[in-house]
Amino acid sequence: MSYIDDHADRPITVDQVAAAAGVRPRALQLAFRRHHDTTPMRYVREVRLERAHRALRAADPTTGATVAIDRQTLGLHPPRTLQHRLPRRLRVQPQPHPAHLTPASR
Repeated sequence: MSYIDDHADRPITVDQVAAAAGVRPRALQLAFRRHHDTTPMRYVREVRLERAHRALRAADPTTGATVAIDRQTLGLHPPRTLQHRLPRRLRVQPQPHPAHLTPASR
């Protein structure tokens, strides 16, 4: 789990996590299911979403900084991952961007 925590901002595969743990991918999957009741990749997603949640709470909307800009740093790929999964995880409805923040139509 420390490998995932340390590398959550980058693309991660089950094979990489297994190699870091010194086990085969199937053994890793079984251990995650047994000890954490989840899969390795679901744990990766949860770590990333938790980081996004913390970043959202700490963001200052008056500066123009947004979490969406920092998706890559959070390891949330593709871009829509944050928009779709974070509201479900937090059990909130996504809010539209204010008009002044919405890109103009071309």
